[in-house]
Amino acid sequence: GIWNQVKKAAEPHLEERDKRIKHFLETGELPESEGKKVTNLVTEGDGVMLSLQREKTRRAEVKVGIAYEGWEQIGKERYKTLNKSIYGDIACSEEYWAGMTLKLYQKYDMAAPERVVLGGDGAERVKEGLNWVGGRFQLDRYHLNGELRTALGPDNETIKLVRQACGEGDIGKACQLLTEAEKKTRGDQAKKIEKARHYLMKNESGLRDYRLDLREEAKGLRRTGAMEGNVDKLVVKRMKGHGMSWTIKGCRRMLWVRFHWLEGTLKESLGPPIQTAVATGPMARKVKHIIDKTLTENPGDWLNMKLPALYGPHCSHPWALVLKSLAQGSI
Repeated sequence: GIWNQVKKAAEPHLEERDKRIKHFLETGELPESEGKKVTNLVTEGDGVMLSLQREKTRRAEVKVGIAYEGWEQIGKERYKTLNKSIYGDIACSEEYWAGMTLKLYQKYDMAAPERVVLGGDGAERVKEGLNWVGGRFQLDRYHLNGELRTALGPDNETIKLVRQACGEGDIGKACQLLTEAEKKTRGDQAKKIEKARHYLMKNESGLRDYRLDLREEAKGLRRTGAMEGNVDKLVVKRMKGHGMSWTIKGCRRMLWVRFHWLEGTLKESLGPPIQTAVATGPMARKVKHIIDKTLTENPGDWLNMKLPALYGPHCSHPWALVLKSLAQGSI
């Protein structure tokens, strides 16, 4: 039946992908890359809870992410994302971001983008992506508007003013407006406004519209927020219907097939999985070049440098411990 075909097509590729992720987490080695150079790279993440069957837990979160190079106008006030890549899995945050990182590095020269923007709803699992793909965080306006609408109800004027303050990155003004609104209410509504204020404070780093800092270079760029419509199309409509439930393996297989189909790469991916070569030689040469350049241009400054790998989410992995030993002169 169709499920056996899905299993036969997806399972070898998932096993190979899991091996690559494990190897990356243990060694930090990245695969060879197509080396595509882009000016902008936007990544967005979200999560969807699905019902499970024949598992120890009744529900599991599918972490879903997209990455794209910009936008193309396809009609009046209608745009589509350019060259979208999709990734998703039922996995812990570390394994999810490791998988997303491998996918992006296989396609892009990740040292090339001038701007990397990570959009999301403010959840820590999304913000953790900054430690993997870099860039700056941007709180998407869909979730910001939802918080403000829940807190302020029909008070459109205050919502407009708070949104404007957020877009300018003026957290003080935004919180002041919410505090003034809270004083005029009581009970549950006051608690909702207080919750919205804490939401803004928690996501202060992602409030300011990133395009304001780019000025003329912002031409053609739009706000983040494509993820909400994408997660609905990618997962919710096809895998979260009434009465639907999954095993974890079945869900992962369906995600693999569905995402490759939506990317237009399913046909070429149906063959046996390719053993991905690790770019140890080119990567070593690149690291040597960076070190030589740094020592030449800033002799002495390198002593004060920090290694992100020693402080990020993979600082306890064997390869990071070796780096720490080297940095501290233990080896």
